[in-house]
Amino acid sequence: MEQVLFGDAFSNIEQHLFPRDLYNLMNLCKNFSKMITENTIKKNVVNEINIRLRHNLGNNYDEFIEIMKKIDGVII
Repeated sequence: MEQVLFGDAFSNIEQHLFPRDLYNLMNLCKNFSKMITENTIKKNVVNEINIRLRHNLGNNYDEFIEIMKKIDGVII
C-alpha cells in the first residue's frame, strides 16, 4: 500500500511515538520545541495508557472503562 503524505511528516507520526521520545525531542530540538507542547505529551501519555490497558485487559477493557466511569475512578 502506497501513501503520499503532504506537508510535515512529523504531524503524521507524532501520535505513534512514545511520550519519552516526544519529551526528548521537545527538549533537544528548537524546531520540535515549538511543535510539541505539554498538552501534546499529556494526550500521548493517555493514549499509551489506553493501549497498554487494552493489551492487558483484552476483552474486559470496555467493562473496566465503564466501571471506572461509574465510580469516577482515576488511574495514578
